[in-house]
Amino acid sequence: MKRLAAVFLVMALVFMGTALFIKLVSVGRVMPGPMPINWIKLTDTFLLFSIAVSLLALNRKSGN
Repeated sequence: MKRLAAVFLVMALVFMGTALFIKLVSVGRVMPGPMPINWIKLTDTFLLFSIAVSLLALNRKSGN
């Protein structure tokens, strides 16, 4: 469970870095259309998954 939470956390950090990179590169320019992927929403989703998995691991640990 800890590894799964760590994987979700790393994926969230990668998505957050990608979103920040796109934001920094596209400052002052108008994008031709909407971005196909909303990186910030993906980051939120993976952070919530990592929190949920961590809490589930804590629940299982304290239940024994």
